Amino acid sequence: MGKLLLIAVGALMLILPTTLFSVQKGNSDSEKRFNEHAGKVLALEVALTGMGDVEKAIVDGYASGGSYTGQTSWTADYAGGTYDVSLNPTGSSVSVTVVGRIYESRHTIKRTYSWQDGESGGVPEFMSRPITCDGNFVTKDDFTLSNPSENTDVHTNGNLRFESGDALITGFGAYNGNLELLNGQSESAIFQPTSNPGGAPLTQQVAEIEVPVFTASDHLGSATATHFSDLELSGNVTMGTEESPAVWYVEGNVKITGPVTFSGFGVIVATGNFEIEYNVSTVGGSGQSSVGFYTEGNITVKNGGLSMAGQWFLNGNVEVEDNTTFSGSITSSGNCYFDKSFNMAYVEASSALTGPIWPESGGEESTGSLILSSAQEW
Repeated sequence: MGKLLLIAVGALMLILPTTLFSVQKGNSDSEKRFNEHAGKVLALEVALTGMGDVEKAIVDGYASGGSYTGQTSWTADYAGGTYDVSLNPTGSSVSVTVVGRIYESRHTIKRTYSWQDGESGGVPEFMSRPITCDGNFVTKDDFTLSNPSENTDVHTNGNLRFESGDALITGFGAYNGNLELLNGQSESAIFQPTSNPGGAPLTQQVAEIEVPVFTASDHLGSATATHFSDLELSGNVTMGTEESPAVWYVEGNVKITGPVTFSGFGVIVATGNFEIEYNVSTVGGSGQSSVGFYTEGNITVKNGGLSMAGQWFLNGNVEVEDNTTFSGSITSSGNCYFDKSFNMAYVEASSALTGPIWPESGGEESTGSLILSSAQEW
C-alpha cells in the first residue's frame, strides 16, 4: 500500500508542473490577445483625436486666408498616447495622414479633403447639415432622407442606430459613438450618396461637432411679439419678410391645436416644448425654409402632416410618434428618435432665419465647407 501511494504521488508530481504550465500559458495567451485588442482600440481613439485637431486647423486656415499655410507636420500627446500628423496641401485639397500610437499599438488614418468656398447668406456650421444630433440617432420604422441634387448627410455625436424598418439616406453617415445596423440592411443599402466621385466611405466614426445650448430668453430683446404663457396655434399665421423676419418669443410651450399655415418668414423661440398634433404648412418661401422652430425643450410630432419648409433647433429630443412627411433641416442638442415612418426632403437652412438668432453667421459670407473626398485606415 505504501509503495502504491508513493508511485501515485510521484506520478502527480510529474503531471502537475505540466498542467500548471498549460494553464499559465493559456492565461498568458488570453491576456496578450486582450491587451492587443485594447491597444488597437486606444490607438484608434488617439488617431481620431488627432484627425479632429487636423480638421479644425484646416478649416481655420482656409477660412482665414483661402488656403492652408499652417504647419504640415507635428506630434502631440493624448491620454497616454501620441499622434503624428502629416499634411500635404495642394490648392483647394489637403492630404492628411495621422498615426495614433499607444503602448505597442498603432492606428493610421489617411484622408483627403477638399475645400468648397462659401456663398453669401451663410448659416452656423452646426445647422449646415440635413440632420445633426448631439445625442443618439435612432430609427424604429421606415426612414427616408433625400434630395435629388445634393448629398443628405446625417451626423450624430452619439450612436447611429437603425433598429427596424427600411432606411434610405442619399448621403453619408457620421457618428462619434457606434454604428448599429439592426434592421437587416447593409450599409450600402441605407447610405446611397447623390454624389461620391472620390469613393469616400459611406459611414465614418468622426470627432464630435459642437452643438450649442439654446437659451430662448437671450432673444427676448429682439422679439417682435411676446407670449408669457403657452401659445396655441391654428388657422393662418402671418410672419415677417425675408429681409425682416418675425421673431416670436414664447415663455412656455407651443401647441399646434389645429391645421396651421404660415406665410412669410419668421422664427418662434420657446422655453418649453413644441407639440405638433395637426398639419403644419408654409407658403411663400420659394423652395427654401421660411419658418424656424427653436426651443429649449422637445419637438414632438403626434400627427405627421407637415407640408412645411422649416428648420428646427432644439435642446431636447426630436420625438416622431406618427408617420410624418417633412421638408427642412433638424439640429438637436438631444436625441433624434424616429419611432414612426419619417419621410424627409432636405431643404437647406435659411440665413434669414438664423441671422436674428446667430447674427455672427446670418447674412454674411459663409467661410465654406470642408468636404471629405477619400479615406483609408489600417
